[in-house]
Amino acid sequence: VGKDVIDAAPVKDVQSLINAQTGVVQNVEGIHIRGGRTYETGFYIDGVSASDPLAGTGFGIDLGTNAIDNVEVTTGGAGVEYGNATAGVVSTSTRTGGDKWEVSYTRKQDNLGFNKKWNAYFNQTIQDASIGGSIPVTKKNKLRVFMSVKNMVSDNYYKTPANQLVSSL
Repeated sequence: VGKDVIDAAPVKDVQSLINAQTGVVQNVEGIHIRGGRTYETGFYIDGVSASDPLAGTGFGIDLGTNAIDNVEVTTGGAGVEYGNATAGVVSTSTRTGGDKWEVSYTRKQDNLGFNKKWNAYFNQTIQDASIGGSIPVTKKNKLRVFMSVKNMVSDNYYKTPANQLVSSL
């Protein structure tokens, strides 16, 4: 999935983008590829594992969609470099600064103003901003710079955990 498809897709995160691919199913536990268990899928960002070490699920890191260059979903046999990723591999590459400076800003929200009394929205607003380019260091070398910021505001109500639940940490 390339940058042009990511920009056009009405998604708020990488998980929603991957869920639209063939052979991928997302539920409460996480993402399942080709019927495999959640912990059998390898998640990598720029070649570094992004899997949760305790649960084995992916996406411990939340990336803004404007920071992603491409996402590759392998639904078959993965190479040995991916360890125990037997169901599939989700490999995400982040953007880098180019030769020209670019600035982008996107805003996605589900409340358009006229639907304030509808029960079908959560007053969610997601904003992504990024800036990238290159700085000449010498005549032949350039320092490439890219920065991305993601902001999410919602009025979802999450109850606090029960008093009898105590973390071991």
